[in-house]
Amino acid sequence: MRKYIQQNIRVISGCTVGLIIFILILAFIINFITKLDLGFDVSNNSTWISFYATILSAVIGGVISGGLTLLGVIHTIKAQDRKERRNILPSKMMVAEKISEKILGIIHSYEKYNKFDESEQCIHKAYVEEMKRITKETENKRLASLEEAASVNFELYDDVFSFYEKINNINKIINDENIKIVVFDYDKDSEYISDHKGYEKLLYDKVQSEIISMNNIKQLVDNKILNLREEYIKLSK
Repeated sequence: MRKYIQQNIRVISGCTVGLIIFILILAFIINFITKLDLGFDVSNNSTWISFYATILSAVIGGVISGGLTLLGVIHTIKAQDRKERRNILPSKMMVAEKISEKILGIIHSYEKYNKFDESEQCIHKAYVEEMKRITKETENKRLASLEEAASVNFELYDDVFSFYEKINNINKIINDENIKIVVFDYDKDSEYISDHKGYEKLLYDKVQSEIISMNNIKQLVDNKILNLREEYIKLSK
C-alpha cells in the first residue's frame, strides 16, 4: 500500500486539496444560507445548525470513505494486473526466443548459399536450387511463426510478418525472368555455374540486400525480447 501511495502521491495530494477546498466552500454556503431572509430565523436555531453540521459531516465522511475505498479498489486491480502480467511474461519470452532462433537459422541457411566468387565472377552451381528449397521450407512455417508471434504481442507479429515478406522478396528475385541462370557442364567436377556474369552478380546483390534486411529485423526481435526481460524484472520488484 505504501508503494502505491508513493506512486500516486500527486493524485492523493490533489484529492486532499480538493476536499479541503470543498469543505471551505460548503462552510461559506451554509453561512450564506443562515443569513438569508426565509421568513424565519435560522441563524440562532440550534436545530438548523445541527442539521447543517450533520449534512456537512455526512458529506465529508462519505467523500473520505468513498475515496479510500476507490483507492483500495484501484490498488487491488493494479496489483492483480501486475501479478497476471508478471506470470505470463516468462512464457512470452520463451516464445519470442524460439522465434529469434528460428529466424537466425533461416538467415544462416540463406547466407550459406548466397556466395559470390569474386575471382571467378560466378555463383555456386546449386545456388538457385538451394535458394528455392530454403524458401519453400520456410514458407511452410510462415503461419505457425505468425501465430506464435501474435501470442506475444502485435509488435513482434509485425516484425515476423516483415521478415517473411523479405523471404517472399527473395523468392521473387530467384524467379525473376530478367535474371536467368543457365548451367553449363564444363566438366563433371565443376563447382560453379556460369551464364552472363552481370546476371549472376545482380542476383547475388539483390538477395544479399534482403538478407541484410532480415538481419536488421532479427535485431528488432532481440530488442523486444530484452524489453520483455526488463519488464519482468521491473514487475518482480
